[in-house]
This record gives sequence, structure tokens and C-alpha cells, in this order.
Amino acid sequence: MKKMITIGLYGLAALALLFGLVALPSRAADHLDAPGLTPPGGDTRLDINDVYAFQSPANSANTVLIMTVNPLAGVLNDGTFHPDASYDFKIDTNGDAKPKFRTFPTE
Repeated sequence: MKKMITIGLYGLAALALLFGLVALPSRAADHLDAPGLTPPGGDTRLDINDVYAFQSPANSANTVLIMTVNPLAGVLNDGTFHPDASYDFKIDTNGDAKPKFRTFPTE
């Protein structure tokens, strides 16, 4: 009985490896807006890709915020940034429900 269980476990492990190594078609993020939604003013140069937030590896008291913009540059638009675009992180730093913010220009 123990031998049968061992063979079954090896067979299961082999199947898991086989199916785990086979590339299956999947759907991934494409950084486009959901159907029916458009970026501000319909201008794809203003769209946001991703926003990341994580603890600073250099100082655990700090949080790092990263934003990527201009999805599919050169595909859906001409690959340029909007000249008047700015992206804001508005952060409540003291719990008063009022954001303190700094504007990061796209230039």
C-alpha cells in the first residue's frame, strides 16, 4: 500500500510539473481603460499605467510611491506626453482627512 501511495505521489508531482511548465494562454493587464471608460478628456497621453506603494528599503519609516504613465506610447498615441499634464499624489499625513500633496510635472 505504501508503494502505491509513493507511486501516486510521484505521478501527481510529474503531472504538476508537466502542466506547470506548459505555457497556457492567459489574459494579462494591458494598461488600457476598461470598456466604456476613457482617460481624462479622451487623451491617451494622460492615462496612468500603474501605481506602486511600498516601504522604503533604506528607511522603514518612509513609504515609496511610484506612478507610471503614458501606456502603450507609440501604439495608441504618438508617444509624447501631454504638455500640460501633471500627476498628483495626495496623501493625508496626519489623519485630519486633508491631503498634503506635491505635484510632479511630466517634464
